[in-house]
Amino acid sequence: MTTDQITLPEKYQSVEAFLRASQEDPYVFISTLFKIRHRDSRYGMVPMIWTKAQADYWPKRTMRDQILKARQIRISSQINAEFTAESMLTPNINTLFVCQMPEETHLPEHRDRVGLFVNSVHKELMPCEVTMGNQHRMEFTFANKEKSVLLFAASGSHDIGQGMTLNRVHITECAAFQDSDYEEIERNLLPVDATFSRIVKESRPRGARGKFYDDYQGIVQGDSVYKGFLYEWWWEPSYQMDEFYLGSNQELTEHETRLMLAHGLTKRNIA
Repeated sequence: MTTDQITLPEKYQSVEAFLRASQEDPYVFISTLFKIRHRDSRYGMVPMIWTKAQADYWPKRTMRDQILKARQIRISSQINAEFTAESMLTPNINTLFVCQMPEETHLPEHRDRVGLFVNSVHKELMPCEVTMGNQHRMEFTFANKEKSVLLFAASGSHDIGQGMTLNRVHITECAAFQDSDYEEIERNLLPVDATFSRIVKESRPRGARGKFYDDYQGIVQGDSVYKGFLYEWWWEPSYQMDEFYLGSNQELTEHETRLMLAHGLTKRNIA
């Protein structure tokens, strides 16, 4: 089906059918409509198609996830996209995105990314009216006047979201949080009922210390309601050496050989 500005996948005979399918699987909405900046600025904005790690995580996600990741795995972008799409498609979803301090450095990155997602949706396919609000709030109003709300906060902003029923919470780079801020968020903001609320905590490692580390160890030991995910550097396909620089007689260590066999890597990944 073709609108004035976009061609929908052929299996959807109407905008209504497309939006119904998107409610069942937000990736339909995300992959068709959302745009994200390519790492190489020459390519500009590109469709948001799952990477290898994102495609692995998507069918495995649960209502309580904690993700330990390497750099550039782009899990944070995926959770931003998922929760934004759900809020645009379904009323009465209150979402909180929490990033690390300082707020003026990190919060705009996530707020602007969500803004790009929203602005990439053509008006014919927009299921709600959007109010961008301020740096900390974005609202989606539906035809029946019901709303979904996105809130943006840094780890030290304990008052944002207070008094609201939160249905989605995404806490990013929480290994960088002060332990007191981490505990305050868990104590006062995180929803308790796992039936209707989804929480994702994800971060790069910051050493064998801190609350995020302790929580992940609890998962490893089977003492947590969270499901743990580990995405190491080899999940990113670009992390490999060019053949030109790869010596033909390069010898691998025993550890490198085990990595290759366990994860289907090549010498280009290991080098």
